[in-house]
Amino acid sequence: MDKKIIITPTDKAMLEYLRAHPLASFAHLAEQLDLSPHYVSQRITSLESGGVLNIIGRTLPSFTGRVAWIIRADVNPATSASIAHYLAQQSVTRWVRLTTAHNELLCGVVQGQGTSSKVFEYLAGHGGVRNIHVHEILLTWTAEGEAAVSYPDIELDELDYRMVRILARNGRTPIAEIARATGSVPSTVSRRRARLIEHGVLYFEADIDHRALGYATDAMLWIKTAPGSMDAVGQVLRSLPQCRFAAAIGGQHNIVANIIVKDKSELVHLVDKHLSAHDVRQVEIVPMNPPLNGQALSKPAEKTTKTLF
Repeated sequence: MDKKIIITPTDKAMLEYLRAHPLASFAHLAEQLDLSPHYVSQRITSLESGGVLNIIGRTLPSFTGRVAWIIRADVNPATSASIAHYLAQQSVTRWVRLTTAHNELLCGVVQGQGTSSKVFEYLAGHGGVRNIHVHEILLTWTAEGEAAVSYPDIELDELDYRMVRILARNGRTPIAEIARATGSVPSTVSRRRARLIEHGVLYFEADIDHRALGYATDAMLWIKTAPGSMDAVGQVLRSLPQCRFAAAIGGQHNIVANIIVKDKSELVHLVDKHLSAHDVRQVEIVPMNPPLNGQALSKPAEKTTKTLF
């Protein structure tokens, strides 16, 4: 986030609305917040150029048959930085994080079915790493509480894949611009975009720098539920504005979620309020540092995405 940007109460209101309605038009946002469309357009453009906001199109990390894992390992705090640096430079890693105590490391890995990775071999052979747990992501809930799909029930072609790549960079890319970039026509692009959304391939999120909203506490929740309550808990979590990511996983826990709140007391209240009504057997709360940048590990990445993957 550009430090020169001053976030106003109106900016916060717009960001909070876009968190829940990422594709809201400027006119709609202006109407909801009693602002002028011109003012909304100016401020949103400023927030986007300053790295505070980006509307992005998402697909699941397991889309088209890829396998997504979260690696969790205890590490020696004295060597945790060098371990994280190595992992962050590997092509299959999406992100690397250390706990605030620097004694535990998390790493998101995405790779093709049946392929091996140096990441697992490196961790298993490193003297500063112990108690490695590998959790495969089984299902990811979107912000609407629904499950996106890994294998769509429609046939996709090169135009679909090119559109997904364009919208992953900027979910607000105009239809006409996508048509020019892909050599198609606006009517076809509009129809294909609607089809991708309808069939669960593509969904949209507002990628917001949480510091702009005053959120200072970042934590992972590792949750164990009874059979029959996993989906309900996942939907409850992902519908919360404080939740950036929620997924069903394999392993000793069956749900993992990333939560951003203003302070640690709010984190405790959130867990008590929203999980007490469900058959939750165990919740482990792990405070985290921001995702690390492989290019300059001593500093957190300038911008972190709302969804880890």
